[in-house]
Amino acid sequence: MTHCTALKLDGTPCQTSFGLSGDGRCLQHDSARESITRDAVERSVQSRADKKALQRAILPNGIPNGPPTTLSGAVRYAAWAMHSSATGAIDARTAECVAKLVTAFVSAYKTRELAREAMALREELETLKRGAAA
Repeated sequence: MTHCTALKLDGTPCQTSFGLSGDGRCLQHDSARESITRDAVERSVQSRADKKALQRAILPNGIPNGPPTTLSGAVRYAAWAMHSSATGAIDARTAECVAKLVTAFVSAYKTRELAREAMALREELETLKRGAAA
């Protein structure tokens, strides 16, 4: 089997065996076909960009309505992301981002609830102190 006669950047022989020109060079290493290579790369980049834009524009099935406002809502969101990632409805990067955001939401929610409880206990303590002083 004939391979490209050019060397790769690391000095090893190119192993491409298809699309060789008359002088034995592949599309990547043939300077005479540089514009063809550039056009193919540009089309590939644009195609991937279009696909990603379409994925961002279309909401996956089953996505919870609106952001979570309760711990139950956060659990629903996390469960949706886990299932959607496992079935391929969303990519792993999106699922990881959702997981981090849900974790941050739960942490902030718990902190807020603890602050509310502490405030209520302070108010109750002040009420008891006033009652004892009277």
